[in-house]
Amino acid sequence: EAGSQGTVVVETGVEVKKYFSPDCEYIPVTLNNFKEQVTKYLNDERTLQDMSNSSYEKATNNFEARKRFLGMLEFIQEQLRGKKFTRKLNNLSENEKCIRRGEIYFYSYYRTKNYIANDNVKLLELSIREFRKAVDIDPSPRAITNLAVAKMAYGFLDSREANIKDMIRDVVGMLEEIISAYPMYIMAYVNLGILHMRVRNYNDALTVFVTTLKLIKDNNGYIDPWCLHNRDLDLFNKLLRRPLNLNLLLLCKGEETKATDNIGKLYQAAIHFFISIIEEDNGHVYKVLEALLAATNLCPESGLFAMNSAKRLYLFDYKEESLSMYQKAIDLYPLHIDLRIEYATLLCAYQMKEKAMNEIKSAAKIARTV
Repeated sequence: EAGSQGTVVVETGVEVKKYFSPDCEYIPVTLNNFKEQVTKYLNDERTLQDMSNSSYEKATNNFEARKRFLGMLEFIQEQLRGKKFTRKLNNLSENEKCIRRGEIYFYSYYRTKNYIANDNVKLLELSIREFRKAVDIDPSPRAITNLAVAKMAYGFLDSREANIKDMIRDVVGMLEEIISAYPMYIMAYVNLGILHMRVRNYNDALTVFVTTLKLIKDNNGYIDPWCLHNRDLDLFNKLLRRPLNLNLLLLCKGEETKATDNIGKLYQAAIHFFISIIEEDNGHVYKVLEALLAATNLCPESGLFAMNSAKRLYLFDYKEESLSMYQKAIDLYPLHIDLRIEYATLLCAYQMKEKAMNEIKSAAKIARTV
């Protein structure tokens, strides 16, 4: 790194000899000759400059990351030259091909939207087009639900109220049609509830979510793990994106029972959290706490659920429960300074001053370090 910046390196180690030439690309020194070597080269500016040039050229040409990466690509290209590969997609039905292409366009949009300002919206349009093709070939519940999710995402990009209303009417109709034809397909209920919640049709959303939980609890529904994610909804990303993807990887590895069970719990927990938001708006504070605790019990590794539960427990003056839940949330969010300050404040309120001081010191140490 030093050589690539044009400096002359003074080096005592032996590893450098494997990559650079002593007295030509760096200054080799020992404890005994350090002063002599440095004085010698400081008095010879021409040699120093030549050494710097030589070191810089080797560092940037041989060891610079971009050059090595390009070299790796060239190596891969050479290894693949003349070989033929059969893509797995070729073995799928035309309907499934359209669904896969639609998924690729949909997720690619969210991967690139922060880097490509205008053109990447076309990816959502292409996604919708592929899902429509899939529905035309076979109106399966996944194809229709994927189309509904993609249309929902695209529709919310439009700020015109009339267009949003048209989208809502269209998507609600599609999802209700699936529920009527396939009453066991859980993902249609989930997405219908999410849409109602997003547009503040809270009564309708609550009805759908309660029905969804009952279907899951009674084992009367099918949770489709590969149904399209609501990537345009930040709350969905915070609650589900990472753990859902981890369990999809488990599914790919063949751990079907474990992955399916985990995904079922994830969706139940998320629905309980959505219900807590709705009940908050309705002013049903005890139902908010009940929903949050249900979400936390289903997903005890979620810091977000634990943190919200801890705050509610404190408001209702459940002393031991709130202290325990705050500690659990801190274990899950160890660098969350605001959370630690809240916990310290709670300890002060309960006259637990020694513990409060220890927590304050921990928060201060973390803040200084960060």
